[in-house]
Amino acid sequence: MPATLDLVQILKGIPAGACVALSNDNDKVIAFGADMQSVLADAKKAGENTPLIVKVPDRQETLFL
Repeated sequence: MPATLDLVQILKGIPAGACVALSNDNDKVIAFGADMQSVLADAKKAGENTPLIVKVPDRQETLFL
């Protein structure tokens, strides 16, 4: 996995503030919702046992690392 991930296209259309479960290879959204517990449960139901969980920012931000 690269040191940074560009998730702009993957998260396109996901509402601001939502929690998102990404596949192990980080190339698709498995589930999204208001809270991490329900998103994790939905991801596990979809067969993804160790998803990457991220939260969509409430506003567009620039992050410099």
